[in-house]
Amino acid sequence: MSDLAVFVVNDGDRGLAVRELVTAWARAGLVGPSVWVTPSGVTTAEHGPPVVRAERVTSEGVEEGDLFHMVGLRRLSTVRVVVGQLVDVADTEHADVVEAGRLVAEQIRTTLPRSNDDASARDTVLFRANLIIPVSGAHGLTSSALLAGWDVNAVVSAEDRPDIDRASVFVRSPGNFDGHAAMVLAATGGVVDGVPVGALDDAAADSTTHAGDLVVLRVSLRAVVGEDVIRKLTGAAVSGVRGELNGPATYLAWGRTAVEPVRLAQRATDHLLEHGDWKPRPAPVQPAPRRASRRFGDVLREAVRFNASTTGSVLRWVVGRGKERVEHSATGAIVGHDGDTLVHLGAQPPEVLKEAASGWIARESSEAQRAAADREVEATAVPSPTTWADLRRFVFALNDGADLPEGFEEPTYAGVRELLPADHVAPRPATLRTQGGAELRSDDPVAVRTAVLELGRSISQQQELVQDLRRQLAEEEAAASLASNGEEAPKAPAAATDPPSPLRRRIEKQEKRLADLQAERSTVQRFLDTASVAVTWRLADDVGRRTFALRARHRATIEQQPVAPPHEELVAAQRSLVRWWRVTPLVWFVIAGLAYVLLDQQDASVAERILWLVGLTLVAAVLLVWANHRFYKAVRRYEWSVQVLIALRKSELDEYVYTAQEAARLDLLYKGLRSWSRIVAHVLHEQWVDVTTDDDGLSESVIDAFPAAMGVARPVRGEEAFPQATLVAAIRALHPRGWNTARFDLAYAEFSRVTPLDESGGYLAVDLDTLDSPLSPRSLLEDFWTSHRAAEVVTENATQILEERVDEDSIHLPVRTVVRIGAYSDGESVSEPAFFRPTAQDATSFVNDMFTAAGLQGTAHYTRRSRAWIPRVAGVSRGVAGSDRIRIDEASGSCAVRVDLSRTVGTGDLTLFAGSSAKKPSPGTPDDDAAEHGASRGAVSGVSTDETVWARERAAATTQGDVTEWV
Repeated sequence: MSDLAVFVVNDGDRGLAVRELVTAWARAGLVGPSVWVTPSGVTTAEHGPPVVRAERVTSEGVEEGDLFHMVGLRRLSTVRVVVGQLVDVADTEHADVVEAGRLVAEQIRTTLPRSNDDASARDTVLFRANLIIPVSGAHGLTSSALLAGWDVNAVVSAEDRPDIDRASVFVRSPGNFDGHAAMVLAATGGVVDGVPVGALDDAAADSTTHAGDLVVLRVSLRAVVGEDVIRKLTGAAVSGVRGELNGPATYLAWGRTAVEPVRLAQRATDHLLEHGDWKPRPAPVQPAPRRASRRFGDVLREAVRFNASTTGSVLRWVVGRGKERVEHSATGAIVGHDGDTLVHLGAQPPEVLKEAASGWIARESSEAQRAAADREVEATAVPSPTTWADLRRFVFALNDGADLPEGFEEPTYAGVRELLPADHVAPRPATLRTQGGAELRSDDPVAVRTAVLELGRSISQQQELVQDLRRQLAEEEAAASLASNGEEAPKAPAAATDPPSPLRRRIEKQEKRLADLQAERSTVQRFLDTASVAVTWRLADDVGRRTFALRARHRATIEQQPVAPPHEELVAAQRSLVRWWRVTPLVWFVIAGLAYVLLDQQDASVAERILWLVGLTLVAAVLLVWANHRFYKAVRRYEWSVQVLIALRKSELDEYVYTAQEAARLDLLYKGLRSWSRIVAHVLHEQWVDVTTDDDGLSESVIDAFPAAMGVARPVRGEEAFPQATLVAAIRALHPRGWNTARFDLAYAEFSRVTPLDESGGYLAVDLDTLDSPLSPRSLLEDFWTSHRAAEVVTENATQILEERVDEDSIHLPVRTVVRIGAYSDGESVSEPAFFRPTAQDATSFVNDMFTAAGLQGTAHYTRRSRAWIPRVAGVSRGVAGSDRIRIDEASGSCAVRVDLSRTVGTGDLTLFAGSSAKKPSPGTPDDDAAEHGASRGAVSGVSTDETVWARERAAATTQGDVTEWV
């Protein structure tokens, strides 16, 4: 939550001059944003709320708009409405300013949030202060200038002191009045840089305050402008890191640059390739066909049946050729060979086994192809979201010393953690344009290596072309030399100015082309060598190589087609079987005939003859069975080869599916890795933007308008460098262990704030992203880094870190020497603490001419309370200091504010109201509003009402030496 200051000032040149001064101070960083209203900007309506046009003053300039829109822009902890009545000598009243302030405060009061439980409670505190800012000698003002019921009615003392203990300068208009009024308004509105509250926040009235009571205040301000020292230190730390080859490791006490960065980078790459999605997925293994184990009886019966069926088949094979000849003759005799009819006498010669095997292979291959096609169209396995998160943490930890993943030994040297240089983690974002117009990027190893190979082939072809041309030139010159030897008189040598021959010009052109190609290859090779040392490059290179190999295997698998197994052995077995069946009967008849003749000559008995016949028949049968069985075994071997072929085909189809899916998975991984490599490279190499420490931008006219009480100084030129110890401390503060991950998380938090993302799954949207679109979460994050918006967030955070370290005294800034600027400068150079220290010195009473005789007699001109907000650099401790018991608080910027208050006085105590007729104060808010508003009085900045009991001051007003303790 923030505060808002709304200033209501006079119309005309006077109010405009004050606002323009505050605008110039805002550009210089002296004050923060504020809203300005003039009476002419308030338009009331018969019904409904008024229309209030306001101007919002920021460091960027002035923006005009509706007041209530500005109030409702953001959540507010405190709204301060400050009426500034700019009173000149002849002014008697400012009814328009008073009424505009009353109306604005009332309308803001009605818009602020209220609690349901307590109607008097508000989440936002409204503080109302009515300031009367006169020039020296002003008088004749009436009590109508006061706003009854407001937190504070105050008259600003018409004095302007260069220091509290120095003589006052009169407040004049024209003159120092505009700066005097602007300073008081800024302090009361709480917009002074580094001062957390308004100067009068805890000076609110209480129930003992009368309608005509008011206080007199005096404000003084000191500031050092120029370069912001914290931003300057941030810029020096950033420059120091950028200027080191090894980055911040040079400055760290807990880490050092790796001694062997190439070896460590390769070890990190190997670790990644052994885990998660980076690990190669094994190819599926198709089980080989197994030989069946069967009982002996079953096998024997199958063999017997096969032999029995083979006998009939063999008889058909034996007579098959005879049948073909008879069919051919019958066809010619009956219908003629040229007709369209064939005559068949019986079954055709079978090629059953071959046809069955081919059909079986075709069916099995077709089914396997359909199954493979169904599997191939399945969704590609996307990388796990933890893949990118783990990769980020790992590569960041290699460089920033964070915890490494389990299984990766922490690299140390002499007991100190080794840090891998950023160039060895991810290559710097770079693009190289080739002569052909192609763009090579440092995150794309495939494209870079392809370019090197193509350049190598082009160079080889160009070298061959140049050699051929040189050979042709040599042949032409030899022929010309031979021809010149046959002439009677040699020709005069060619002049040096003679143009070269067309062939020689062509050689020169091609040699230049060759030199250009060689130079380009050297450039691309250097580009590759520089990037190839990084972990992300090595990882992407491995993924790219595997992808290429898988695609080559995939193409080879597509080209392979199922081929029927070789059946030559089966055909040979068939022929052998047929020969056995043809020869065996003939041999049987021959042997049987010889046996019959021999037995007949020996007068063998019938039994002997039958025995011989049966024996010869059995021998022939055994031979034929043996021949059949040989064919049976050949058939079984053929069937086995068919089964092996089908299994091989299924394995090839599995390989086809695997290579396609794995190549697609790796391709998706490669694209994601390229994107993350660029993001990581920006985190490592371009996490900063240049830190600008612009001058304060104060013009001479603005400087001349500074009142005497506003002391502004600039650092003395020449003190540019920070001490080495301060610079090292700053760099170490910006680089604790895990700084890369911390900065990525910081930038991502800002990215997710400005980018609508769906992160309901427990993972970052960029880790879940698989889209290849410029509007995908990962692409938007990459653009967030490449556009340096992330670096701006990181750099601004670095400034905040250093500011905190300075506040904690863990970083000691050098004491600057400053010199005051403006009309009240004495030209002397002093230390910054010495410049701020007068803000805390003892108080001085207010100028006498502000008070009537009664007021002076009642010691109304004595300072009763003082409070100061002083930067830490001044070396002034917080608390109560000095004989006047000044309450001192710390200011966070380079501005110091002091406010001195009188006791509560009446209009009769001040010369400003002397001689005026008695008038009632202008009504503030209704009585119920005053009661309701009491909840906010004294509540600003946590100050209780007890701390602002003005009754004690009134009771002690008659005692000159009495000083109310403000603690």
